[in-house]
Amino acid sequence: MAPNTDSYTRTLIVTLKYSNNLKGVEISTSTVWRVLREAGYKKTKLTRKPGLTQEMRSARLKWAIDYRDWTLEDWKNVIWTDETSVVINYRRGGYRVWRRADERVVKSCIRERWKGYSEFMFWGCFSYDKKGPCYVY
Repeated sequence: MAPNTDSYTRTLIVTLKYSNNLKGVEISTSTVWRVLREAGYKKTKLTRKPGLTQEMRSARLKWAIDYRDWTLEDWKNVIWTDETSVVINYRRGGYRVWRRADERVVKSCIRERWKGYSEFMFWGCFSYDKKGPCYVY
């Protein structure tokens, strides 16, 4: 499969992969969908992940390597934080791509999120055994 193609091209490649031997033969849409399902593909929403630059990826890898030997007791002393956004006037859903279960994080199966829209932010924190506050801003 072509992992770095856009989802339209990727879907086209998957379809052609299974119909290439049938040149000149009429194939119904339902037949194409059935063959794709039988081959392990499902029409699913694109996985959404934050866009990461190479610098961000390198920093994440360094962090993982630096803390790989921590014990459960070490991690119990960490406060984790996270934030999420609700985008206003932005299309939610509607994006679909054919993929197998093991292709969830293949680049062409991901719709990256970038900042720059009107949005509300939610922020919260938690530790090993406690929940912290949640803020909306």
